Amino acid sequence: MQDIKIFCNFVVKYIFTLYILMKNTIKYITLIIAIICLASCRDSKMLKQIDEIKAMGDTAPEKAMHALDSLRIQISKGNEYTRMKGMLLELRLRDKSYMIPVSDDSARTVMDYFTKNGTELDKQEAYYYAGSVYRDLNDTPKALEYFLKSEDTALKSKIRDSLLLRNTYSNLEFLLFHVQDYNETLKMAKKEYKISGEIGKTNFRTTMHVGEAYLRVDSIEEANNYFMMAEELLSPSNAEDCYSLLYDFSFVKNKKMADKLYKCIKKSNFLPSPSGEFALAQYFELIGNADSAIVVYDRILQSDYGVFNSYDAARFLFSIYEQKGDHDNSRKYANISMQLSDSVNFGKRQELAATVKNQFKYYKNVEEENRIKKENTKYQNWTWALIAIVLLISLTFALIYFYNKNKHLKEILRFNDKLGELQTEKEQMAGKAAKTEADYKRIKKSLDVSNVRLAEVTKEIERTEQELKTKEKLLSEKLEQNKRYLSLLHKADLEDKAEDVIQTIRSASEGKYRLSSADWQRLYHAVDKLQPDLMNKMMLHIGKFTEQQQQVCYLLSIGLTNAQIENLTDIPHVTVWRWVKRFNWIYNTDETAAPNRNA
Repeated sequence: MQDIKIFCNFVVKYIFTLYILMKNTIKYITLIIAIICLASCRDSKMLKQIDEIKAMGDTAPEKAMHALDSLRIQISKGNEYTRMKGMLLELRLRDKSYMIPVSDDSARTVMDYFTKNGTELDKQEAYYYAGSVYRDLNDTPKALEYFLKSEDTALKSKIRDSLLLRNTYSNLEFLLFHVQDYNETLKMAKKEYKISGEIGKTNFRTTMHVGEAYLRVDSIEEANNYFMMAEELLSPSNAEDCYSLLYDFSFVKNKKMADKLYKCIKKSNFLPSPSGEFALAQYFELIGNADSAIVVYDRILQSDYGVFNSYDAARFLFSIYEQKGDHDNSRKYANISMQLSDSVNFGKRQELAATVKNQFKYYKNVEEENRIKKENTKYQNWTWALIAIVLLISLTFALIYFYNKNKHLKEILRFNDKLGELQTEKEQMAGKAAKTEADYKRIKKSLDVSNVRLAEVTKEIERTEQELKTKEKLLSEKLEQNKRYLSLLHKADLEDKAEDVIQTIRSASEGKYRLSSADWQRLYHAVDKLQPDLMNKMMLHIGKFTEQQQQVCYLLSIGLTNAQIENLTDIPHVTVWRWVKRFNWIYNTDETAAPNRNA
């Protein structure tokens, strides 16, 4: 019996110790989880702000860039994913603001990170803006490579940015057009037009891309059809688009539409750009005014419009003089076009573009082969694993079956031995049962007496509990009355010390000090006592205000300077300076002053 007590005490102590250890461990785990959740919430808020700036950049990129600048310090303190999203957003905004990059460092950093750690949408966007950087750096092969990767990522993903994919096709069409791969240009232009229709973004430019691509593969009728559709989407106030369409209608010999556009341009007095000069020259050729066309092409050739435009102008001049039979001038401009062709180096560009496309297709094929091999290997491994599991289960069932069979035989023999012992015990128990029955009757009689006594005690307990509830109710009312009395005393004490609270805050503002929530509440109470109309003024002049704006107003009302306010709050210097200027109505006693809510 003593041994059982010792064992029970040991078990109780062990369980209690284990409970204490688990309780402390749970506290630490809860604290760690809370810290992680806090950091995660901060990064989630930052990512939400980044998405808001991203949406703003679609219509106001410069304003979005300023918003990003104000958020840089907070982004730099976030996790790696947040910092990379910030860098990617900067690439996006710089591209939309037409800011030419000077290097590809940021693009490579962002692309390397999201290739390993990003979602499919992140990868699509990172590849796209890497392609944009290399496009602006005039590295056509790398630009093509990353635009193709962006397209491939979008097409393989269940969730994709369709507008970004449309822009990817537009860039691929532009790059392939400038390396004179016109068949691929037409494919990309058609894809751009198709997805534009799917997302409801079909416009003048997407339609013109298809028409110009058809024009380059000598499909004049199809090109003219798309130019007619583009004319329906044309904005007459856009000079560049008008000149572009004039050039194309002149090229396909659609004189009726060319005349219409030329009249529109003359009426609007649009000044021609380089592309507009080409349009005028083409139109003059269409109407048989070769001399005017020559004047325009000469002007392009003499102007600093770039090597590509000079090359095209020399080529057209050669064609005109050749048709007129002026062989001296035709040879002259043939030589000029050959010299410019060496500068443009179309052959090298086409070779590089073709190399990139072939390499990309090769890597895609290798990637697909590796994927199939991995799947086959995975299926083979699963098959062998399944066979092994089936064999193991079968062997286990066989062992369990034979083990249970032997076990049952032993149990039967043991039960036979016990059966004799139980027969003997049965006879002994019969004698004991008779004696037990007599004891039972005696105990039952005693139990009946105890039940009667228990009923009396129960009634007494119920009466006592009723009295206790009544006393508890009276005590609760007394306690509530005391609380209200203490609250009134405390409020009176705070009001008497309003000036002391304000003086304490002023003293604290001389050094770096952060007020607690209780300190702020005491300050609010003290100022409200001395200036009861301050809150009404804030609602009149600001409208809906934040807690930080309330803090600045209350600190200004007790005469603190900008530097003192910064010492007591976490508000940046620039924000404090701006709010102090806007809250100058605090010092103005003229209540009729116009409220300014642009805080």
